[in-house]
Amino acid sequence: MQPLIRRALSTAARAAPAHAHAHAPATAPRIVQVAIDGPAASGKSSCASAVAARLHFAYVDSGAFFRCITLKALRRGPDPPDWRSFVADSRLAIAPVALDPNTGRVDPPRISLDGEDVTAAIRDPIVTAAVARLAALPAVRDALLDKKRALAGGIDGSLPVAGGYRGVVMDGRDIGSVVFPNASVKVFLTADPLVRAKRRLDELTAAAAQNPAAPAPPLPTLDQLAADIRARDESDMRRSVSPLVCPDGAIRLDSTALSRDDVIARIVAAVHHRHPDLLDARRSDTHPDLPEPPTVCS
Repeated sequence: MQPLIRRALSTAARAAPAHAHAHAPATAPRIVQVAIDGPAASGKSSCASAVAARLHFAYVDSGAFFRCITLKALRRGPDPPDWRSFVADSRLAIAPVALDPNTGRVDPPRISLDGEDVTAAIRDPIVTAAVARLAALPAVRDALLDKKRALAGGIDGSLPVAGGYRGVVMDGRDIGSVVFPNASVKVFLTADPLVRAKRRLDELTAAAAQNPAAPAPPLPTLDQLAADIRARDESDMRRSVSPLVCPDGAIRLDSTALSRDDVIARIVAAVHHRHPDLLDARRSDTHPDLPEPPTVCS
């Protein structure tokens, strides 16, 4: 009888989980967090939004949030007495990004502040000139840190993301080092300052050409932009709170000699390398065969 009893107990044990755990809650998979950091004009936002669109992830442009707070402060006039409350009371939102199936391009996401579309306003040169000062204020950074984490699954990806996204891509200057230190994919995107200045000048020139009737100040020279970028780099790296660094374990990508599409493809390939379950074999734009760039930041 003993062998029969053992076999019966074994059979019951195999069948038990279907009943014993029928009411156990399913554990939701953690949100895949992709952190893209880098200096000014390195192409973080344009590449990050395209990566998000290709992966069908949510996208958060953290730099746009700092610009929103800067714009709101400039409109207000004198600095508010309590920056934390000022930021906490601000309603910030970024519309989802989508990949155009015909061109493969992504339109810049629309940014709203307190219900107003400020996508263009936050790129005004006056805002650009003032944003570094506000970004260095500990109270502003702390208050925005809470908002950024809340939008992107929490510090460890255990919270759901609005829209039901499986993952989120966020770019900035301290995303992999402070906002999401445990992000599964971290990228530090950089380029030669003169190349970054040329890209920024091209953007400004294209923007002016799209709206020639609008009054606008003269475009800066390439040398002026390069000097501004170097000064911003110095400011970002030397600030006492959340300085610009290449986060531990980050993939360092120098885009000086790379096209935007090359950078996007390499980041998407890195995500697929870390999360092969996300790979969609039906799509040809993911470039899963590209080698993952070496991890050099430590």
